[in-house]
Amino acid sequence: MKLLIRLIVLLVLGGAAYLYFVPNASISDLTNLLPNTAQSAQASDSSTPPAPSQAATPFPTPTPKPPETIRLKNGKTLVGNIVIRDPEITIIRTPDGKTTQFATKDVVTP
Repeated sequence: MKLLIRLIVLLVLGGAAYLYFVPNASISDLTNLLPNTAQSAQASDSSTPPAPSQAATPFPTPTPKPPETIRLKNGKTLVGNIVIRDPEITIIRTPDGKTTQFATKDVVTP
């Protein structure tokens, strides 16, 4: 029971408060209460990092869509991808990263 109370004081208040509030406490008491941190630190230092093929990537790298040729009613053509298309507006992103906006009724290419 005393160990449980000491552990709660250590977790809630921190090591310095533990040494202050617990009578006859020493630094070695703190290290005895914690799990084998020295052994786990040595084990993590000696282990080799995973090979690049084993390394986990959080998200796969998306492959960009190839640009397509988009025709407008006025005869102009644009090279790029349609980013957003709704009944009123179509937004096109060109390969250099610029976005242009047209009325959907003016875009001929489906």
